[in-house]
Amino acid sequence: MLEYPICEICLKTGILCSGCEEKLAKGEITRLEVELATILYRLEKKHKTLSEINRVKTLEENDLVVLITEEGKAGVLIGKGGKIAKIISKKLKRKIRVVEDTKDYRRIAQDLLAPARVIGVNIVYPPNESSKFKVLVAKQDITKLPASITTLERLLAKLLGKEVVVAPI
Repeated sequence: MLEYPICEICLKTGILCSGCEEKLAKGEITRLEVELATILYRLEKKHKTLSEINRVKTLEENDLVVLITEEGKAGVLIGKGGKIAKIISKKLKRKIRVVEDTKDYRRIAQDLLAPARVIGVNIVYPPNESSKFKVLVAKQDITKLPASITTLERLLAKLLGKEVVVAPI
């Protein structure tokens, strides 16, 4: 069953109680997480497979929202034919990408940058700097990226924990 960042009463009513309002004010949860929780709560009634997911974290950058779920559960959150993902995207009024919480850097990059093809993920060691990732994308697929390169670099940096450069090859 999905673990929500707000209480069930708030999920049912759509109005935050004082406890959940306090979490939001302290920055423990974001407005986006509250929105997503209410959407998923309503969807879980129609799409029983969503109960297989335990937790969904979010990242946002400009008009792109990344939903991070546990390994092996991305398909459940996307839904058959992308149905659930399309509903979430429509209700949030933003593009979404679903990424699994994994240590496989290439897979994270592929999930985020799809439908563009990721050729490789390299670790670069520039002099006098800490290491960073260089994500190589097929040159002809640059136009297929779901957002600007800068936005994607920032999101990948948050996901991978290091500076990231997205480069066409």
